Amino acid sequence: MGGKPLAGKVAIVTGGSRGIGLAVASLLAEDGAAVVVSGRDAGRLARASNEIEALGGTVLGVVADAASRADVDRLVDTAKER
Repeated sequence: MGGKPLAGKVAIVTGGSRGIGLAVASLLAEDGAAVVVSGRDAGRLARASNEIEALGGTVLGVVADAASRADVDRLVDTAKER
């Protein structure tokens, strides 16, 4: 089969700046997805984005609180623009 099974897809990962979220975002990127990671800390998001890019992934970090409806709406709108 080969190739990248998620090429052309966009994945949103909340809490993607560290821990399990970062691991999931990295795996999605390795499989070809353009990953939109969100978290509340801009510094952690920047580090996570750099880490995913270093693996060859396409990533966008968005500061957002998943408990905020307005933040989630903005996150989804941003992902749709990709």
